[in-house]
Amino acid sequence: MIPLVMLGCSDAGKEGAMVKAQKPEPEAGITAIPDSSRSSGKDIIWANGENGLAFDDFNTSETFEVLKDLVIPSEINGSPVTTISDGVFSGSENLVSVVIPDTVTSIGAGVFYSNSNLTSVTIPDSVTSIGDGAFYACGSLAAITIPASVTSIGKRAFLDCTSLTKITFLGKPPTLDVEEADGTFENTSATMYYVPGMPGWGASFGGRDCQPIE
Repeated sequence: MIPLVMLGCSDAGKEGAMVKAQKPEPEAGITAIPDSSRSSGKDIIWANGENGLAFDDFNTSETFEVLKDLVIPSEINGSPVTTISDGVFSGSENLVSVVIPDTVTSIGAGVFYSNSNLTSVTIPDSVTSIGDGAFYACGSLAAITIPASVTSIGKRAFLDCTSLTKITFLGKPPTLDVEEADGTFENTSATMYYVPGMPGWGASFGGRDCQPIE
């Protein structure tokens, strides 16, 4: 399985490496970022690469012009998208909602760092790890569901998500960074909700109160 890289148009001549972004079938009104969303007017290019979904210098997270919803494609040219690499959407204040496909197993470090308008993230039950600072400073995110497949959450993953009040866990408690466990959800008002009877849960997790889902 090959992760996905998003490259600039300067590399568009590499035969067989890239294809213009395709709009996947919308899900509950969610739409893909359109081809011409960069301030330069150049097209976004999707390509398979070694390091996961990423931008190069000509296609950065800051260049999207307006608030948008994003559906990440599950495959490009028959190769599944398995990784969202470090810092891909860091600083993308335009993003409001993101749907991650069920081919992805890893959300990298700082992927959605400081996405101040992000309010909705759909994480599929294929994801096993959420990287350091993945949602750090997503100040508009009020609730998120962590599927049972997630076994580890990196340090400061939800730090400074100041609107976050509810995190729903569908499985056992994921592993947190030993030295910075309490910093994972620091500066949030989040209560942790878990499936009644699910083993491993107690009165608190990562320094936050826990309650069974009613």
